[in-house]
Amino acid sequence: MKTVVRILLGVMGLFFAIFAVLGLVMGGMFGAFFGAGAGSLMLVYQVGTIALAVLGLWSAFTGNRACEWAFSIILLPFWYVGTLIGAICIALLWVAQQGTADTQSAMVD
Repeated sequence: MKTVVRILLGVMGLFFAIFAVLGLVMGGMFGAFFGAGAGSLMLVYQVGTIALAVLGLWSAFTGNRACEWAFSIILLPFWYVGTLIGAICIALLWVAQQGTADTQSAMVD
């Protein structure tokens, strides 16, 4: 299950990175047509998207449990597919956490 979660989080992190790079290009074009203020507004949005991409890729490659939970929860308000993938990741993380707790308690007994 952890592998499935890591793959899903890695793919979503990669999508965020691609959208951020494309958004930087579009932000420059937006600023060219509507002025510097509008372009800088678009830049703020892209910096946030890059931060989310880094969080997603970090959680996928390092397996940090807090990052996995944070990125999965952050995915929930995004477009429909993001909500679905976020809910699946949260469910899989919860099941994996319950499985390790059961295994650890069985080892103690």
